[in-house]
Amino acid sequence: MQSNNISRTFNKKEEEIFQLWHDSGLTNPDEMEQYLLDSGFSVKEPFTITLPPPNANGNLHLGHVCGYSFHDVMGRYMRMTGHPTLLLPGKDHAGIQTETVFAKYLREQGKSKQELGRKKFYEETYKFCMSNIENAREQEKRIGLSADYSRELFTLDPRLTEIVYETFYQMFEEGLVYRDKRIINQCPSCMTALADIDVEHEERRGIFAYIIYPFVKEEDKKLAKELLGVEGITVATTRPETMLGDTAVAVNPKDNRYKPFIGKKVLLPIAEREIPVIADDETDMEVGTGAVKVTPAHSPVDFEIGKRHDLEIANVINEEGKMEGDIPERFKGMKTVECSKALCKEL
Repeated sequence: MQSNNISRTFNKKEEEIFQLWHDSGLTNPDEMEQYLLDSGFSVKEPFTITLPPPNANGNLHLGHVCGYSFHDVMGRYMRMTGHPTLLLPGKDHAGIQTETVFAKYLREQGKSKQELGRKKFYEETYKFCMSNIENAREQEKRIGLSADYSRELFTLDPRLTEIVYETFYQMFEEGLVYRDKRIINQCPSCMTALADIDVEHEERRGIFAYIIYPFVKEEDKKLAKELLGVEGITVATTRPETMLGDTAVAVNPKDNRYKPFIGKKVLLPIAEREIPVIADDETDMEVGTGAVKVTPAHSPVDFEIGKRHDLEIANVINEEGKMEGDIPERFKGMKTVECSKALCKEL
Protein backbone atom coordinates (compact mmCIF):
# COMPACT_ATOMS: atom_id res chain seq x y z
CA MET A 1 0.00 0.00 0.00
CA GLN A 2 1.34 3.40 -0.96
CA SER A 3 1.54 6.12 1.63
CA ASN A 4 0.35 9.67 0.96
CA ASN A 5 3.11 11.05 3.19
CA ILE A 6 6.19 12.60 1.60
CA SER A 7 9.24 10.44 2.09
CA ARG A 8 11.45 11.62 4.94
CA THR A 9 14.37 11.15 2.56
CA PHE A 10 13.73 14.71 1.49
CA ASN A 11 14.62 15.98 4.97
CA LYS A 12 18.24 14.95 4.44
CA LYS A 13 18.33 15.93 0.75
CA GLU A 14 17.06 19.45 1.46
CA GLU A 15 19.94 20.02 3.85
CA GLU A 16 22.49 18.54 1.44
CA ILE A 17 21.32 20.66 -1.49
CA PHE A 18 21.33 23.88 0.55
CA GLN A 19 24.82 23.10 1.85
CA LEU A 20 26.10 22.83 -1.74
CA TRP A 21 24.89 26.35 -2.44
CA HIS A 22 26.23 27.65 0.85
CA ASP A 23 29.67 26.15 0.25
CA SER A 24 29.80 27.60 -3.28
CA GLY A 25 29.69 31.13 -1.86
CA LEU A 26 27.60 32.32 -4.81
CA THR A 27 24.81 33.62 -2.57
CA ASN A 28 27.29 36.31 -1.48
CA PRO A 29 27.41 38.95 -4.27
CA ASP A 30 31.01 39.91 -3.42
CA GLU A 31 32.22 36.32 -3.76
CA MET A 32 30.17 35.86 -6.91
CA GLU A 33 31.71 38.95 -8.51
CA GLN A 34 35.17 37.58 -7.75
CA TYR A 35 34.15 34.22 -9.20
CA LEU A 36 33.01 35.89 -12.44
CA LEU A 37 36.27 37.84 -12.72
CA ASP A 38 38.41 34.77 -12.01
CA SER A 39 36.47 32.76 -14.57
CA GLY A 40 36.84 35.40 -17.30
CA PHE A 41 33.18 36.38 -17.42
CA SER A 42 31.99 39.97 -17.68
CA VAL A 43 30.47 41.34 -14.50
CA LYS A 44 27.03 42.85 -15.06
CA GLU A 45 25.09 45.29 -12.93
CA PRO A 46 24.44 44.08 -9.35
CA PHE A 47 20.93 42.92 -8.54
CA THR A 48 19.32 43.05 -5.07
CA ILE A 49 16.02 42.03 -3.52
CA THR A 50 15.30 42.94 0.09
CA LEU A 51 13.26 39.95 1.19
CA PRO A 52 10.09 40.72 3.20
CA PRO A 53 11.07 39.70 6.75
CA PRO A 54 8.83 37.17 8.49
CA ASN A 55 7.60 37.97 12.00
CA ALA A 56 9.79 36.46 14.70
CA ASN A 57 6.88 34.96 16.60
CA GLY A 58 6.10 31.67 14.85
CA ASN A 59 6.61 29.36 11.89
CA LEU A 60 6.67 30.42 8.25
CA HIS A 61 3.33 30.07 6.49
CA LEU A 62 2.38 29.30 2.89
CA GLY A 63 2.49 32.99 1.94
CA HIS A 64 6.15 33.22 2.92
CA VAL A 65 7.07 30.09 0.99
CA CYS A 66 5.17 31.21 -2.12
CA GLY A 67 6.71 34.70 -2.09
CA TYR A 68 10.23 33.45 -1.44
CA SER A 69 9.89 31.01 -4.34
CA PHE A 70 9.37 33.90 -6.77
CA HIS A 71 12.20 35.90 -5.22
CA ASP A 72 14.52 32.91 -5.41
CA VAL A 73 13.72 32.21 -9.07
CA MET A 74 14.50 35.84 -9.97
CA GLY A 75 17.71 35.76 -7.92
CA ARG A 76 18.96 32.53 -9.49
CA TYR A 77 18.17 33.78 -12.98
CA MET A 78 20.13 36.99 -12.41
CA ARG A 79 23.10 35.01 -11.10
CA MET A 80 23.05 32.73 -14.15
CA THR A 81 23.09 35.76 -16.43
CA GLY A 82 26.17 37.30 -14.79
CA HIS A 83 24.74 39.68 -12.19
CA PRO A 84 26.25 39.64 -8.67
CA THR A 85 23.00 39.02 -6.81
CA LEU A 86 21.93 39.65 -3.24
CA LEU A 87 18.77 38.23 -1.71
CA LEU A 88 18.88 40.09 1.60
CA PRO A 89 17.17 38.21 4.46
CA GLY A 90 15.89 39.64 7.72
CA LYS A 91 13.50 39.06 10.57
CA ASP A 92 10.88 41.42 12.01
CA HIS A 93 10.18 41.75 15.76
CA ALA A 94 6.59 42.67 14.75
CA GLY A 95 5.89 44.83 17.82
CA ILE A 96 2.32 44.44 18.99
CA GLN A 97 1.77 41.07 17.30
CA THR A 98 4.76 39.47 19.01
CA GLU A 99 3.81 41.09 22.31
CA THR A 100 0.33 39.56 22.00
CA VAL A 101 1.69 36.11 21.11
CA PHE A 102 4.24 36.11 23.92
CA ALA A 103 1.75 37.49 26.47
CA LYS A 104 -0.55 34.59 25.58
CA TYR A 105 2.36 32.19 26.08
CA LEU A 106 3.00 33.71 29.52
CA ARG A 107 -0.66 33.32 30.53
CA GLU A 108 -0.44 29.63 29.64
CA GLN A 109 2.49 29.44 32.08
CA GLY A 110 0.46 31.20 34.76
CA LYS A 111 2.45 34.44 34.40
CA SER A 112 1.82 37.96 33.10
CA LYS A 113 3.93 40.74 31.64
CA GLN A 114 2.90 42.97 34.55
CA GLU A 115 4.45 40.49 37.00
CA LEU A 116 7.67 40.34 34.99
CA GLY A 117 8.02 44.10 34.75
CA ARG A 118 9.09 46.14 31.72
CA LYS A 119 12.78 45.19 31.63
CA LYS A 120 12.30 41.47 32.28
CA PHE A 121 9.41 41.27 29.83
CA TYR A 122 11.55 42.86 27.10
CA GLU A 123 14.42 40.46 27.80
CA GLU A 124 12.17 37.39 27.74
CA THR A 125 10.38 38.55 24.59
CA TYR A 126 13.74 39.18 22.92
CA LYS A 127 14.81 35.60 23.72
CA PHE A 128 11.49 34.37 22.34
CA CYS A 129 12.14 36.29 19.12
CA MET A 130 15.68 34.98 18.77
CA SER A 131 14.44 31.40 19.12
CA ASN A 132 11.84 31.97 16.42
CA ILE A 133 14.41 33.68 14.20
CA GLU A 134 16.60 30.59 14.29
CA ASN A 135 13.59 28.43 13.49
CA ALA A 136 12.48 30.64 10.56
CA ARG A 137 16.03 30.75 9.19
CA GLU A 138 16.23 26.96 9.14
CA GLN A 139 12.85 26.75 7.43
CA GLU A 140 14.00 29.21 4.75
CA LYS A 141 17.10 27.14 4.14
CA ARG A 142 15.04 23.95 3.90
CA ILE A 143 13.00 25.38 1.01
CA GLY A 144 16.26 26.27 -0.75
CA LEU A 145 16.13 30.06 -0.43
CA SER A 146 19.47 31.26 -1.80
CA ALA A 147 19.80 34.30 0.50
CA ASP A 148 23.05 35.68 1.88
CA TYR A 149 22.66 34.88 5.58
CA SER A 150 25.95 36.57 6.42
CA ARG A 151 24.05 39.84 5.94
CA GLU A 152 20.86 38.88 7.80
CA LEU A 153 19.53 41.51 10.20
CA PHE A 154 16.86 41.63 12.90
CA THR A 155 14.77 44.80 13.23
CA LEU A 156 15.91 45.18 16.85
CA ASP A 157 19.56 44.59 15.98
CA PRO A 158 21.64 47.23 17.87
CA ARG A 159 23.23 48.27 14.57
CA LEU A 160 19.84 49.04 13.06
CA THR A 161 18.60 50.69 16.25
CA GLU A 162 21.53 53.09 16.16
CA ILE A 163 20.81 53.99 12.53
CA VAL A 164 17.12 54.51 13.31
CA TYR A 165 17.94 56.85 16.22
CA GLU A 166 20.45 58.80 14.14
CA THR A 167 18.01 59.15 11.24
CA PHE A 168 15.14 60.17 13.51
CA TYR A 169 17.27 62.82 15.22
CA GLN A 170 18.41 64.15 11.84
CA MET A 171 14.78 64.42 10.73
CA PHE A 172 14.00 66.26 13.98
CA GLU A 173 16.88 68.69 13.39
CA GLU A 174 15.56 69.35 9.87
CA GLY A 175 12.05 70.03 11.14
CA LEU A 176 10.58 66.92 9.50
CA VAL A 177 9.22 65.45 12.75
CA TYR A 178 7.63 67.11 15.75
CA ARG A 179 5.86 66.15 18.95
CA ASP A 180 2.19 66.89 19.43
CA LYS A 181 -1.05 65.41 20.71
CA ARG A 182 -2.98 63.13 18.37
CA ILE A 183 -5.82 60.63 18.59
CA ILE A 184 -4.45 57.08 18.83
CA ASN A 185 -5.85 53.56 18.93
CA GLN A 186 -5.29 52.44 22.51
CA CYS A 187 -5.67 48.80 23.54
CA PRO A 188 -6.88 48.69 27.17
CA SER A 189 -5.88 45.03 27.41
CA CYS A 190 -2.22 45.13 26.39
CA MET A 191 -1.87 48.84 27.31
CA THR A 192 -0.31 49.62 23.95
CA ALA A 193 -1.01 52.10 21.17
CA LEU A 194 -2.02 50.37 17.93
CA ALA A 195 -1.29 51.50 14.39
CA ASP A 196 -4.33 52.03 12.18
CA ILE A 197 -3.29 49.00 10.09
CA ASP A 198 -3.46 46.79 13.21
CA VAL A 199 -7.06 47.76 14.00
CA GLU A 200 -10.04 45.82 12.69
CA HIS A 201 -13.34 47.72 12.71
CA GLU A 202 -16.67 46.02 13.20
CA GLU A 203 -20.23 47.26 13.34
CA ARG A 204 -22.09 46.73 16.60
CA ARG A 205 -25.57 47.51 17.75
CA GLY A 206 -25.50 50.61 19.92
CA ILE A 207 -27.67 53.47 21.11
CA PHE A 208 -28.51 56.96 19.87
CA ALA A 209 -28.91 59.10 22.98
CA TYR A 210 -30.57 62.51 22.74
CA ILE A 211 -29.35 64.96 25.39
CA ILE A 212 -30.46 68.54 26.01
CA TYR A 213 -27.65 71.02 26.71
CA PRO A 214 -29.44 73.99 28.36
CA PHE A 215 -28.36 77.55 27.60
CA VAL A 216 -26.63 79.51 30.34
CA LYS A 217 -28.41 82.84 29.92
CA GLU A 218 -32.13 83.23 30.50
CA GLU A 219 -32.72 85.20 27.27
CA ASP A 220 -31.10 82.37 25.28
CA LYS A 221 -33.26 79.80 27.08
CA LYS A 222 -36.42 81.76 26.19
CA LEU A 223 -35.40 82.06 22.52
CA ALA A 224 -34.56 78.38 22.36
CA LYS A 225 -37.90 77.46 23.92
CA GLU A 226 -39.62 79.57 21.26
CA LEU A 227 -37.62 78.30 18.28
CA LEU A 228 -36.57 74.77 19.31
CA GLY A 229 -39.24 73.77 21.82
CA VAL A 230 -36.73 73.27 24.66
CA GLU A 231 -34.48 75.62 26.67
CA GLY A 232 -31.31 74.33 25.08
CA ILE A 233 -29.78 72.49 22.13
CA THR A 234 -30.51 68.78 21.76
CA VAL A 235 -27.54 66.73 20.60
CA ALA A 236 -27.53 63.08 19.50
CA THR A 237 -24.64 60.77 20.39
CA THR A 238 -23.74 57.08 20.27
CA ARG A 239 -21.16 57.53 23.06
CA PRO A 240 -22.76 59.26 26.08
CA GLU A 241 -19.71 58.58 28.29
CA THR A 242 -17.59 60.99 26.23
CA MET A 243 -19.91 63.92 27.03
CA LEU A 244 -17.92 64.43 30.22
CA GLY A 245 -15.06 65.55 27.97
CA ASP A 246 -17.12 67.83 25.72
CA THR A 247 -15.67 71.27 25.09
CA ALA A 248 -18.22 72.58 22.56
CA VAL A 249 -21.45 71.93 20.67
CA ALA A 250 -21.11 72.27 16.89
CA VAL A 251 -23.77 73.23 14.33
CA ASN A 252 -23.60 73.88 10.63
CA PRO A 253 -23.37 77.63 9.86
CA LYS A 254 -26.01 77.15 7.12
CA ASP A 255 -28.50 75.56 9.52
CA ASN A 256 -31.15 78.25 10.09
CA ARG A 257 -32.44 76.46 13.20
CA TYR A 258 -29.28 77.21 15.14
CA LYS A 259 -27.93 80.44 13.58
CA PRO A 260 -29.22 82.65 16.46
CA PHE A 261 -27.31 80.52 18.97
CA ILE A 262 -23.84 80.46 17.42
CA GLY A 263 -21.38 81.95 19.91
CA LYS A 264 -23.71 81.40 22.88
CA LYS A 265 -22.87 79.25 25.92
CA VAL A 266 -24.59 76.05 27.04
CA LEU A 267 -24.20 74.15 30.29
CA LEU A 268 -22.74 70.65 29.96
CA PRO A 269 -25.19 68.39 31.83
CA ILE A 270 -23.96 66.61 34.97
CA ALA A 271 -20.44 68.09 34.61
CA GLU A 272 -21.99 71.57 35.04
CA ARG A 273 -19.35 73.19 32.81
CA GLU A 274 -20.01 76.03 30.37
CA ILE A 275 -19.07 75.31 26.74
CA PRO A 276 -19.61 77.36 23.52
CA VAL A 277 -21.84 76.71 20.53
CA ILE A 278 -19.62 76.86 17.45
CA ALA A 279 -20.25 76.80 13.70
CA ASP A 280 -18.41 74.20 11.63
CA ASP A 281 -18.99 73.28 7.99
CA GLU A 282 -18.30 69.58 8.67
CA THR A 283 -21.42 69.25 10.83
CA ASP A 284 -24.08 67.25 8.98
CA MET A 285 -27.47 68.98 9.26
CA GLU A 286 -29.31 65.77 8.30
CA VAL A 287 -27.86 63.43 10.94
CA GLY A 288 -29.48 63.27 14.37
CA THR A 289 -30.56 66.75 15.40
CA GLY A 290 -27.98 68.55 13.28
CA ALA A 291 -26.15 69.55 16.47
CA VAL A 292 -23.21 67.48 17.71
CA LYS A 293 -21.25 67.36 20.93
CA VAL A 294 -17.52 67.93 20.39
CA THR A 295 -15.06 65.80 22.36
CA PRO A 296 -11.59 66.53 20.89
CA ALA A 297 -9.78 64.00 23.11
CA HIS A 298 -11.86 60.98 22.12
CA SER A 299 -12.88 61.29 18.47
CA PRO A 300 -10.68 61.80 15.37
CA VAL A 301 -13.41 63.96 13.78
CA ASP A 302 -13.86 66.03 16.93
CA PHE A 303 -10.10 66.37 17.30
CA GLU A 304 -9.93 68.08 13.90
CA ILE A 305 -12.86 70.32 14.82
CA GLY A 306 -11.05 71.17 18.05
CA LYS A 307 -7.92 72.18 16.16
CA ARG A 308 -9.88 74.41 13.80
CA HIS A 309 -11.61 76.21 16.69
CA ASP A 310 -8.79 76.08 19.25
CA LEU A 311 -10.87 74.09 21.72
CA GLU A 312 -9.65 72.63 25.00
CA ILE A 313 -8.70 68.92 24.88
CA ALA A 314 -10.20 67.28 27.97
CA ASN A 315 -9.08 63.67 28.34
CA VAL A 316 -11.60 61.74 30.45
CA ILE A 317 -10.73 58.13 29.50
CA ASN A 318 -7.39 56.63 30.52
CA GLU A 319 -5.26 53.96 28.80
CA GLU A 320 -7.11 51.23 30.72
CA GLY A 321 -10.42 52.33 29.21
CA LYS A 322 -11.63 53.77 32.52
CA MET A 323 -13.05 57.21 33.30
CA GLU A 324 -10.75 59.81 34.85
CA GLY A 325 -9.90 63.50 34.82
CA ASP A 326 -12.00 66.55 35.69
CA ILE A 327 -15.30 64.69 36.05
CA PRO A 328 -17.71 64.01 38.94
CA GLU A 329 -16.17 61.58 41.45
CA ARG A 330 -18.98 59.03 41.12
CA PHE A 331 -17.93 58.24 37.54
CA LYS A 332 -14.20 57.93 38.12
CA GLY A 333 -12.84 54.41 37.66
CA MET A 334 -15.87 53.23 35.69
CA LYS A 335 -15.33 51.46 32.39
CA THR A 336 -16.74 53.32 29.39
CA VAL A 337 -19.81 51.14 28.84
CA GLU A 338 -20.63 51.20 32.55
CA CYS A 339 -20.31 54.99 32.59
CA SER A 340 -22.48 55.32 29.48
CA LYS A 341 -25.30 53.39 31.18
CA ALA A 342 -24.94 55.37 34.42
CA LEU A 343 -25.10 58.70 32.58
CA CYS A 344 -28.16 57.70 30.57
CA LYS A 345 -29.88 56.64 33.79
CA GLU A 346 -29.17 60.00 35.44
CA LEU A 347 -30.17 62.00 32.40
